[in-house]
Amino acid sequence: MATRLHDLAIHTRNLLDCDQACLCLYGPEPARHHPLLALFSAMQKSAIPCYGSSLDLSRERIQALCTLALRSGRSINRGDLLPGVSLAIGSIAVAVLERPAGVLGFLLCVSREPGAFQLGECRLLVQYLPELAQRVEQVLSDNCTIEA
Repeated sequence: MATRLHDLAIHTRNLLDCDQACLCLYGPEPARHHPLLALFSAMQKSAIPCYGSSLDLSRERIQALCTLALRSGRSINRGDLLPGVSLAIGSIAVAVLERPAGVLGFLLCVSREPGAFQLGECRLLVQYLPELAQRVEQVLSDNCTIEA
């Protein structure tokens, strides 16, 4: 499972030509969680399981970015949200991975270049997100089945 999720994140990183991409299977609002996310979370030891690039962000910063993306109802494309981060981040994009059953998590993409996520990259991401969310849902479905 971890390999499949990691591969999805790396594919997204290559698609957007950014420095880092990470799938965070986490939801700040339990009422909006996908049922598979609840099953997956119960199996995990870490508070925010992330796959793909290793982001140099604190758990609190990841949570804050994800909450902002979820509450705004749109992807975040900013470079000024992370003051004091040691990693050279010029741009960050955060998008909600959502399926009809609920939120599966978030995609965080990072670039060292300011303004890296322009209109073209944002349109590409918007078009790719439903497929990515469906693939993540399938991975979770394949691995989070309840044994009778």
